[in-house]
Amino acid sequence: MNPTFCKMLDIEDIMEIGEEPVYKFFNEKSMKTIRQEHRKRRKGIASKYEVTMISKKGTERVVLVSEAPLMSEDSKLEGMIGTYTDITDRKKAEEELRYNEERLKILFEFAPDAIYLIDLKGNFIDGNRTAEKMMGYKREELIGKNMLKLK
Repeated sequence: MNPTFCKMLDIEDIMEIGEEPVYKFFNEKSMKTIRQEHRKRRKGIASKYEVTMISKKGTERVVLVSEAPLMSEDSKLEGMIGTYTDITDRKKAEEELRYNEERLKILFEFAPDAIYLIDLKGNFIDGNRTAEKMMGYKREELIGKNMLKLK
């Protein structure tokens, strides 16, 4: 374990953990995932998975765990090597992006004005409900057609 791991756990020094298991920093759902993934490790299978860590101060962090087994010559698990990457900010950004995409989709679809998306060659890519009413075509009929060649 290194200083970055300590920072994720809101501890000053790894010695603060002492003999206590690191697993105390994971919720039950994460522990279930960890146990499932560790069974794979015993079979010699590497994996990546996400878990939630709860720091000493109670801060939740989403962590991407990448682990690979260290196998002996006779295929027995001797240990494992892994990394824990804090992806909390990335997960928040992804969630915000999904939320904003959904809002934009609703605005696009229900706008009172006709909205068309057209590529540089003049072909329809998409249009909203108002565009369908204005053009007299269903969206599926317009997509791929050139706007200058419509009758």
